[in-house]
This record gives sequence, structure tokens and C-alpha cells, in this order.
Amino acid sequence: MLSENFDEATLNAVAAKISDHGNEHCRLYTECYSAIEESSKASADAVVLGACLRYSLG
Repeated sequence: MLSENFDEATLNAVAAKISDHGNEHCRLYTECYSAIEESSKASADAVVLGACLRYSLG
């Protein structure tokens, strides 16, 4: 906007770039969310298994 370049091709290119960044953000968010979810499942499993081991050892 500051450059006052309102050419349709330029605006379409900028809109496409913004859309690409949004898509990349969604992809990264999903990847991170999945990694955190898997990590938390592994942590919960470790706690349960540790408790079972401690219980079985008396």
C-alpha cells in the first residue's frame, strides 16, 4: 500500500504469497501439535508403566 502499486497482477501475487504463508503456518502448527500430542502420550504411558513397575516390585 505504501508503494501505491495497485496493479492487479501485483495484488494477486501478494495475495497468493499471503495465502502460501497461511498454508505453511497451518502445516507447521499441525506438525507441532501432532509431535506434542505424541510426546504427551509417551509421557503418560511412561508414568503408568513406571507406577505398574513400582507396584509389581513392591
